[in-house]
Amino acid sequence: SIDAFARRLPLRAAAMLLRVLEEADDAAAPRLDALVTRWCEVYGDRFGARWVPVPHQVEHQARTTIAAVRHAQG
Repeated sequence: SIDAFARRLPLRAAAMLLRVLEEADDAAAPRLDALVTRWCEVYGDRFGARWVPVPHQVEHQARTTIAAVRHAQG
């Protein structure tokens, strides 16, 4: 859904930033970690998130990309 997508983007961006801050041993990392954890919990509660094995994720992303290219080619 659009709502799930709209919530997932900032969550992913925050999680990527968290990785950078943790690697740099930045003092802001624990606060951001708490925020990402809260957002993950809210997302899981709201959308019934479940684990999807990585190979299935890759297959879905590949199929989506191929379909988009075919659509763009006409």
